[in-house]
Amino acid sequence: MTPQALQYLASQPWALETKTLAVMKDIAAREWQITEAVAKQLGERTGPNSTKRDDVTLININGVISRYASLFHAACGGASVETLAKEFNQALNDPDTQSIILNIDSPGGQVNGINELGEMIHAARGKKPIVAYVGGLGCSAAYWLATAADEIVLDHTASVGSIGVVATYVKQKHDDKDVFEMVSSQSPNKRLEPDSKDGKSTYQAELDQLADIFIDRVARNLSVSREDVLAKFCQGGTAIGQSAVDKGMAHRLGSLENLITELQKRKTTKNMSEHFSINVTGEANTTEIAATLKQQFPEAVSALIAEANQPEPNALSAAAEIAQACIEADVSSMAAILLNSNTTKAEAFKQIEDAKAIKNACAAAGIEASFDKIMADRNDLGQLIGTAIHEAKASVEPEATSHITSSGGGVKIDTDEIYAARQQGQ
Repeated sequence: MTPQALQYLASQPWALETKTLAVMKDIAAREWQITEAVAKQLGERTGPNSTKRDDVTLININGVISRYASLFHAACGGASVETLAKEFNQALNDPDTQSIILNIDSPGGQVNGINELGEMIHAARGKKPIVAYVGGLGCSAAYWLATAADEIVLDHTASVGSIGVVATYVKQKHDDKDVFEMVSSQSPNKRLEPDSKDGKSTYQAELDQLADIFIDRVARNLSVSREDVLAKFCQGGTAIGQSAVDKGMAHRLGSLENLITELQKRKTTKNMSEHFSINVTGEANTTEIAATLKQQFPEAVSALIAEANQPEPNALSAAAEIAQACIEADVSSMAAILLNSNTTKAEAFKQIEDAKAIKNACAAAGIEASFDKIMADRNDLGQLIGTAIHEAKASVEPEATSHITSSGGGVKIDTDEIYAARQQGQ
């Protein structure tokens, strides 16, 4: 069986991390025995590719990716493009699935079929949230698929990249046998020897064409330029965690469990908005809308009415808060005035803000010492303005005659005297 395994390996171009390809070559070079030890060598995931958590479907892309289930798929672990495509479409069309996570831990795989699956994922953007999560490896073909999602989230230790295509050519030796191979004369390039000048040039050109498609898809999927991919995305190498995010190769760091919870919360928010939509037809007036609300959400409307009828807390119920607010606003003298049962909590805080503004204005006018005198008229705007004007005048004309008199516990401004004094230059 070994020659057939090597022939299969050598006949395919691979978008695969180099170390994993070397492991596959080692497996193929040994006697072909499908054992548990071989399966574990590449971390084979047993069980179905998809799992479901509430309304989030996880499609697990683990191990080497091949187009169809094959002897390598069975022995080395991994997933097939054929199966992944079916499960992705099922999740996309499942009304109970609100979000899809591509749960990736793969070194890459066979180029054949990757572009088709990547295009399928990319075309589904906007239908449902599609997030690629890389917890281990997201390399080469697996990274190609990851970029097709709406977003790439990485574990801090995850490794992504390895953009490029590699091919291995094995020249078979037929022991003790004479083997002849003939090619039609019309097809001189059909069986080029990879170690010949023409063969190497031809095969290199094919790999470069595949790599160009890979690079262009990554650039489009991540909304970056081809030049950025070539210059910043490690040139066939890989980047880890935050470094990959900094380079623009992924969007953010996170964990799988937090991502699942995040997507489930998106669904809860969406369902609430749908549940509380108001069905009103035509150009409804306020009365009609109120009637519709009462009909559709009677308990919610009753709760709102009951809350609206609750008496507003007075200032005494928040004495500590109000006293602290007065201290912070540097209007401590206001505390004693505000803390009474006739002033609501909201009114008290409003008066503190007003007092703070007035004190700042007094400071700007150089009459900060007159603040308490001015605030004594806070309930009479006209009187307050008059007092402020007088205090400002007095601060620059200390010998001027006072035109403010007290009578019966009140204060009276004699405007006639003020104007007469101004005309006389007093």
